[in-house]
Amino acid sequence: MRFIFLFFFVIMMSLDIHAQLEMRHNPYIKGKIVLKNDSIKSGFVKLDASAFRVRYKAIKDQKSKEKIDAKTIESIVIVTPSGGERTFYYKQTDQDKFPKFVELLSTGKYDLYLYSPNEASLYYKDVDRSNVSDYLAYTRDMEGLGHYSAEEIRKEVAKIVNPKYLLDLKSSDPLYFIYSNRKLRKNAPNYFKDCPSLVSRIESKELNLDDILKIIDLYNNCSKN
Repeated sequence: MRFIFLFFFVIMMSLDIHAQLEMRHNPYIKGKIVLKNDSIKSGFVKLDASAFRVRYKAIKDQKSKEKIDAKTIESIVIVTPSGGERTFYYKQTDQDKFPKFVELLSTGKYDLYLYSPNEASLYYKDVDRSNVSDYLAYTRDMEGLGHYSAEEIRKEVAKIVNPKYLLDLKSSDPLYFIYSNRKLRKNAPNYFKDCPSLVSRIESKELNLDDILKIIDLYNNCSKN
């Protein structure tokens, strides 16, 4: 009995230590928080235990930190060392009533977003949180999402835990999850009805979920004709 108690005590202690390390190694990233009242907090932004526990510092080295209520946030913009930007939002989706923390990948007639149930892997996808020194050497060659090619974005997405794409159809409030090729083919006639050639390529399986960036680009261009 004593052995069983000690075993569970060690397990619980190890989980607690792991959780503390995970939280400790979430660094602050230079950026800004745009609030719904149109005010902006520029400085350094950190996700604590989740995307709904946001911490802010005006100066990276300051000891005090400000807790920001996620409900008051319009967007979070973080800066890459090369000067580019990544933008995150809290958006309603067709999945449930709770907002999801998502990253904007591309804009057009339809906007494309990215989600991960592991929010930290999305926000910190280029940071090894087990080694803070890696963050200090954090570098990227790309200049911002607006300049990424589809292949470059695909490589970046590969770093994220269980990534899911979402579409903003602009005609309704929630973002729509695209979970699978089956769902993509099922909804293609509705999503892309004003671009029949694209619908045909999706239904024939020439294009699938792995090509979602190309699909959105083709649709946005097709819609301009």
